[in-house]
Amino acid sequence: MVELVREHSEPLGPSPTGLHHFAFMVDSLSDGIDWCAQQGWPLTLHAQTNGGQEFVFCDARHDLGHFIEMYEPSERLLNFYDYVRQLSLT
Repeated sequence: MVELVREHSEPLGPSPTGLHHFAFMVDSLSDGIDWCAQQGWPLTLHAQTNGGQEFVFCDARHDLGHFIEMYEPSERLLNFYDYVRQLSLT
């Protein structure tokens, strides 16, 4: 899936690769944040959508050239991804 992002506030920062972020579903946000911190990729943003989905961005630009986004799977999110997948098959 390709996600297009338009920031409506001050950007988190430029990306040398032109790629803003890679996103991952993780079992635990706190474990994912800790793992990124051990790699030297600090937490940059911890937010929540209006629907209650928490997500984070860690800054891996120095090593990878982009941010790392992480969120825990939820029924709502998995249903949305399944919906997008089904649309791509038609």
